Amino acid sequence: MADKCPSCGNHALNRISLAGGALDECEMCGELFGPADLVELAMLQREADELGASIESYPLARFLHDQPGVKVIADSNGDPVTGKLPFVSFALTDRRLDIVENLGKTLRLLRDNLECRWIIEYTFDFEPAFELHAARAVSNPKEQVDPARRDMSLIWRALRQYSGFGWWRRPSGRIEAPRR
Repeated sequence: MADKCPSCGNHALNRISLAGGALDECEMCGELFGPADLVELAMLQREADELGASIESYPLARFLHDQPGVKVIADSNGDPVTGKLPFVSFALTDRRLDIVENLGKTLRLLRDNLECRWIIEYTFDFEPAFELHAARAVSNPKEQVDPARRDMSLIWRALRQYSGFGWWRRPSGRIEAPRR
């Protein structure tokens, strides 16, 4: 354990245990220090906690959250005990469906690389929304949770890459929710 914070010099430090090691956190300024990979993990976990997201689904949920006109409603990393599959649920705040179209194109491009079949489903609880989730397999869904988690990471990486392409940035103009 360090004896003082490298940022502010405070001596009141807390030890935080994470999978793979431990970090020190300054009680005064909140600075985290220790191995870089553990600091990054701790920062992602904090960000995920603020959004109510899980660490496995967080990168995908965060990407969607950062898109104009998108509000993430809920996400889950799934549960191998119950067979609940991972998902990200989001609403459109500007009523444009471009993000849904681009997400669908991305899933189409990734289709041969994904371990699970993915669906974008229209839902309605308290507001119109969409849910991206793995289709439940006919076999044991409990065995599908880990492959679906791996797929979420692959989808996130592809979305980050594809969002720089012209077809992603350019609104199609063809698909838009009706105005009231």
